[in-house]
Amino acid sequence: MKRRNILIALALVLATSTAWAQGPNGSKDYYKAANGKKGQALKTAMHNIIYSHRNIGYDGLYEAYKKTDTRADGKVRDWYSNATNYTHVKDKAGSYSQEGDCYNREHSVPQSWFESYADAGIIKADIVHVLPTDGYVNNRRSNYPLAEVGTATYKSKNNYCKLGSCSVSGYSGQVFEPNDEIKGDMARIYFYMATCYENVVNKWNGNATASNVFNGTTYPAFTTWYLNMLMKWSKEDPVDDVEIARNNAVYQKDVQGNRNPFVDYPGLEEYVWGSKKDQAFSYDNYDGTIPDDPDPDDPDPDDPDPDTPDPTPGTGDFVKVTTNGQVKAGYEYIVVNEAKSVAMGALEKTYMLPVDVTIDNDAVSPSESVVILTLGGSKDAWSLKGSEGYLTSTATKTMAWSDTEVATWTISSTDDGYTLETPKGYLLFNKDAPRFTTYANAGSFASPVVLYYRTISSEPTDPPTGIVSMKWASMNGKTVYNLRGQQVKTTQLPKGVYIRDGKKFVVK
Repeated sequence: MKRRNILIALALVLATSTAWAQGPNGSKDYYKAANGKKGQALKTAMHNIIYSHRNIGYDGLYEAYKKTDTRADGKVRDWYSNATNYTHVKDKAGSYSQEGDCYNREHSVPQSWFESYADAGIIKADIVHVLPTDGYVNNRRSNYPLAEVGTATYKSKNNYCKLGSCSVSGYSGQVFEPNDEIKGDMARIYFYMATCYENVVNKWNGNATASNVFNGTTYPAFTTWYLNMLMKWSKEDPVDDVEIARNNAVYQKDVQGNRNPFVDYPGLEEYVWGSKKDQAFSYDNYDGTIPDDPDPDDPDPDDPDPDTPDPTPGTGDFVKVTTNGQVKAGYEYIVVNEAKSVAMGALEKTYMLPVDVTIDNDAVSPSESVVILTLGGSKDAWSLKGSEGYLTSTATKTMAWSDTEVATWTISSTDDGYTLETPKGYLLFNKDAPRFTTYANAGSFASPVVLYYRTISSEPTDPPTGIVSMKWASMNGKTVYNLRGQQVKTTQLPKGVYIRDGKKFVVK
């Protein structure tokens, strides 16, 4: 299909709308006092804004979790396990001998790192970093730093979290690795902690373990290797709707009444510690572009086809899902077994037939026989819509199509890639009796499957030519992506090139 370059000029009449003179996510002028600040001064300004907050008390956390950490199905959002279904308060801390026994309150910055210093009481109950987690897995984490594991000595169910030796350059000790889908969340929590408690963070290196994370200063506060890793995590797992909703819940007066600025302003860490620390922060005209990306107005000269978003796949190819940011409602997916080079095809009785595919550099151009599924729903309760309806598994070894939306799928990362699970089991490929279906456990016959995705289902069949003017209000309800394929908020688009409905437009 012939590609046309389409420039859509957005008519932004700022003078007639007071809505623009405010921060994101309903924060209004909450961050106004940080306006114009840079680097270390910006961190201090943010500290002054977020430090004064309500102390709900350690015992008040369980009730507050009902507002901050409830899944779509009403159960507790467990940060360290995707195999639990806890009821708020009823299943709170008790005795445990295995994963799934109870949940408790986890200090993402371990209590032993700060308990001997000022503000220990309020830090102990700060819900931004005290999270509901499975008791057993939390116990395995102990007070080890959060980092990336090389050789694992322990893995939680579905390999969701790991314990083992650190693989990040700069440290080789024992660490606990959270799942990819919350690594960015954890990074932004640590940025918050170093900022909110700037008045005492310089003392948090007195513990031998803590000294590998915090370096005994107010600024930058972190050791070099750890700050670099946190910056990487924040880029690879950008802010999502779940994180924004939690931040808004924390802000409620009957919860804590403060906000995490690193959630409200994605990439704010670059203004504090990174490539933009010499650039003035603007609370109501924020440039949240990710550093190290090509300037949208200045394509990478090494890119043979600058019109194609990178690494967003095109309309024909599907690429392997390797990061949490590639799991989004509205994206299209195929299910692939890489060992046999087959993708999931049509339903045959109670299982899905395999279709031969060619995998080239983690990319697949599927034939018409391959089932293409559009992701719907939300985290921990996804739906998969194909041409025959919604894919479901009502029992082990039973696949079916439903006319009504079935949002029972979870998507999690494994050593092989991102894969699918339902309450009835894991979606696997049976290599002995070639078929895709669900199994409660992976036997010797089973081979894992992974997801491949594309973000844009098709280009318009007859796109307009020339320049089309469009009022800002017409963007409401439309999903907008940057050239990296990441969904962005339409309420705070900086200058650049974006994609909406398969078409490019320019914000000037």
